[in-house]
Amino acid sequence: MKGKLDWKDHAVAALPAVGALWIAWMVVSLCLQRLDFPFDIEWMEGGMLVHALRLQQDLPLYSAPTPDWVPYIYPPFYPWLISLFGEPSYLTGRSISLVGTLLAAGAAVFALWREGRSPLWGLVAAGLYLGCFDESGTFYDLVRTDALAMGLLAWCLVLCRTKTLPGVIGGGIVLVLAFLTKHNFALFGVGIVGWLFWQDRKLALAFVLASAVPALIMTGAIQIASDGEYLTYLLSVPSSHPLNGSRAWPLSEKELLASLILTNLFAVGGLIALAVRKQWSPGGVYWGIITAIALGACVLMRAHHGGFTNVLMPGHWVLAVGGVMVLSGLVRGKPVWGIALALLMGLQLAESRYKFKWKYGPKNAALTERFCLSAQLSGGKPLKDCFKDQWTEKRLIPTEEDLQAGNDVVAQLAAIEGSVFAPHFPWYPYLAGKEPSMPLIALWDIQHKDGPYYEQPSVMTQGFEQHRWDAVLCPDKPIKYDFDRYYSKAEKVNIPRTALKTRTGWRVHPAWIWRPKD
Repeated sequence: MKGKLDWKDHAVAALPAVGALWIAWMVVSLCLQRLDFPFDIEWMEGGMLVHALRLQQDLPLYSAPTPDWVPYIYPPFYPWLISLFGEPSYLTGRSISLVGTLLAAGAAVFALWREGRSPLWGLVAAGLYLGCFDESGTFYDLVRTDALAMGLLAWCLVLCRTKTLPGVIGGGIVLVLAFLTKHNFALFGVGIVGWLFWQDRKLALAFVLASAVPALIMTGAIQIASDGEYLTYLLSVPSSHPLNGSRAWPLSEKELLASLILTNLFAVGGLIALAVRKQWSPGGVYWGIITAIALGACVLMRAHHGGFTNVLMPGHWVLAVGGVMVLSGLVRGKPVWGIALALLMGLQLAESRYKFKWKYGPKNAALTERFCLSAQLSGGKPLKDCFKDQWTEKRLIPTEEDLQAGNDVVAQLAAIEGSVFAPHFPWYPYLAGKEPSMPLIALWDIQHKDGPYYEQPSVMTQGFEQHRWDAVLCPDKPIKYDFDRYYSKAEKVNIPRTALKTRTGWRVHPAWIWRPKD
């Protein structure tokens, strides 16, 4: 780290730090408002609760596909953690995810402090990451693996950067947990080992012993316990999925750039200035390696079949931390430039909440012309109307109508005699006192040609043919796999069409109950 910080270094960061706290308060308060909503906010949440329930009931997660069960292509740590806190619930899963998000924010503060910056600049980096709430698909508080995995990964990265034996060992252990939450985060271990080997071979060996060895042991144990099915789901099944080239380029790059556009553009300029001056340090090399891995992983995961914007979260974190790290280092000891940076970061934090409505400007107008003349280009509308509040409660927070609709759906399912299959809403039958369902996306994952479990007819077609379920809950469009050949629409779900729609990801809505054909 550099020498002792001057009071001016803290002072210039105070204003954007207040803005960062404002962003943090806005994100956390929004998350708290939907933390205990007892139905799906995102359509894969219920499936994760089914995983936790199976672990509680000592049922296998990773087994050969059947009409009753196909797992997600994720490791088991997150649902296992949910299973430790009593009966699985949305509240438990979302609370764990919110803790993961706060861990990632805390790691950002630690990273900046460790690199010799004011902790207030660390708050700014944390605020920028939290400000990517919408760009991540609002996954910071959902019953999904991403937020917890990101919190664990962030602390692995900052602990290993300490270049101390306890820090490296602790970082290795945390990486094991991150790997058991989201296995593709193992990529970061490769970069960490390479950097540690360059710095201190003993530390590199300690990291390998603390991370790779227990990860391999635990993977082997799960593989044996699952009769060889575990790695098939984690590796072979995803490798059969197609890639979407347009999402790899240029969509993911545009999304990452736009997520923190001001910070990113000025940080690139700062990196060029450092390169010209040849001002490189081991810390700069370390974070450069981590940033390259994170951005490469984001592009690859975004291109993967079904890759949603939640996969960009590692990129959001490294861009927030790395950008503030570069810019705050350039202005250290330069209060005038520090004030300019503070204003820039304040604008970036505000841009996280309020996006400029580019549609008001002429299509051929230059970027700067659109921004500077926004009031005139908006057709005489006030300047405030050229911006939109992207964190609106109407879009993100379930309503009383949604709650009532969910209770009505559960009551309607409970009144059905016999079993209910609800692959789009796998937790809803359990709420109605029945067995939960297999999540539909898990079936989609294995039904790609050349995949290890690909079958025609599929296991689901066989289940439909045998009238495995007494009723099936669907959205407006029926399930494939010859479903409508063996089932027909019987009852309409008695809720408004605007109610109980998921708020992010694929937007699904319970609409029909189907019954077996005679």
